[in-house]
Amino acid sequence: MHGQDLFLGDGNVARHLREHTWAHSPLGRPETWPQPLRLIVRLMLASKFPMFVAWGPELGFLYNDAYAEILDRKHPAALGSRFQDIWREIWPDILPLVESAMAGQAIYREDLPLLMQRRGYDEETWFTFSYSPIHSDSGEIAGLFCVCTETTSRVLAERALSESETQFRLMADAVPQIVWITDTVGRVEFFNRHWYDYTGASVAETDAAAVAESHVHPDDRAATMAAFENARRTVTTFLVEHRILSAKGEYRWFLVRGEPDVDRATRSVTRWYGASVDIHDRKLAEEQLRTLNATLERRIEEALAERKLLADLVEGTDAFIQVAAPDYRWLAINKAAADEFERIFGKRPRVGVSMLELLADTPEHQAAVKAVWARALAGEQFTETGEFGDHNQARRFYEMKFNSLRDHAGNLIGAYQFVYDVTERIREQEKLRAAEEALRQSQKMEAMGQLTGGVAHDFNNLLTPIFGSLDMLQRRGLGNEREQRMIAGAMQSAERAKRSFRDCWHLPGASRFKRYRSIS
Repeated sequence: MHGQDLFLGDGNVARHLREHTWAHSPLGRPETWPQPLRLIVRLMLASKFPMFVAWGPELGFLYNDAYAEILDRKHPAALGSRFQDIWREIWPDILPLVESAMAGQAIYREDLPLLMQRRGYDEETWFTFSYSPIHSDSGEIAGLFCVCTETTSRVLAERALSESETQFRLMADAVPQIVWITDTVGRVEFFNRHWYDYTGASVAETDAAAVAESHVHPDDRAATMAAFENARRTVTTFLVEHRILSAKGEYRWFLVRGEPDVDRATRSVTRWYGASVDIHDRKLAEEQLRTLNATLERRIEEALAERKLLADLVEGTDAFIQVAAPDYRWLAINKAAADEFERIFGKRPRVGVSMLELLADTPEHQAAVKAVWARALAGEQFTETGEFGDHNQARRFYEMKFNSLRDHAGNLIGAYQFVYDVTERIREQEKLRAAEEALRQSQKMEAMGQLTGGVAHDFNNLLTPIFGSLDMLQRRGLGNEREQRMIAGAMQSAERAKRSFRDCWHLPGASRFKRYRSIS
């Protein structure tokens, strides 16, 4: 059989075998190869599994396409070369195995580590393979046949997985909380060290139900299992709060959260990864906070009720109440005060507005307001009555009681005033003063009338005999003409005096004197 007939197929190795120059190969020309070698070569070239054969005293090397990928840069130079020359870097490791196979012993190795140089540098590799002795036509061992697979990727993956598992366990054990893993139905696969330290358990329970039965508070078990079953059914986060029994016999609250690991192809849960975080202190704090909130809410309600009552009183009173900050800005003002301010100044005050800025266009009113507030904002307590208001609006009299406003530390933070409109009271007082003055004047006139009436009465008594004497002299015609004229003049003077004193009887008090004299 010629080489062209032996190396059938369109593979890379078959093509190289057909084109190879065999003159310098320890295998010789293909047409001289014995039947066992030919059969194995034909078998290799038809297989997709990595295979090679080492034949003859010098172990000439032949292989298939799958093994060529393992050789990498050593292919195609390795075709027909000596086994030892091809794998010189690993020859000390495999020589004992080769010798055993050539001695008739079948060899099998799994994940054998070998340091190869397939790409020009040392490369750590692993192989699983078997060496089988090949007999010649005469029955002697003439070579070895190898079926192999490179397991480097798997070994490295397993090593990485092992390292990852070690790192995960170290990390999980370092976490001061409980970390756990279960399978899809809740069978326990892993608990970190904190679980055993906290619960005192020596072995992990088999499934979630057993864990709940042994360690979860009886009042929380049903809710825990219901939450887990719901998470399994809906493929959602498992989240629950429950109490776990400690090795000391005490229950503490934990927040349990588990996330499903979902297979992308089947959309089914393969595992649950979770953690149980101690929230006992938080639960106690929440309970204390609820109690505090209830107390605070009650106090707020009481304060609001008290404030509403106070607000109702402030808004319902007829007093004008204002509170101002040191910069003359209103901190508070009741409706009555706001209405009155607008009525007398024509401007509506609002909380946060400066009273000085509001009255900036009326300097005289601004100065009047500032004068009284400045004293109060300086800490003075006083009561003052004054007239305020725009002449074009309304001017009224007010009684103002000022007091300082201080914080709990006693610091001055403003001032407040209670104001009452006393205009009517002032006007009534003015009327009273006028009436009192009129009364005093009347009393003076009455006293003068009484005095004048008394004098007039006495003088009238003196005039009566004078009138009688003059009248008698006049009727008798005594004296000469000149004397008669003098008597007539005296009579006229006496008559005038009588009329004057008669007028005194009309003065206040004179009539009382007349009644008094008549009674006397």
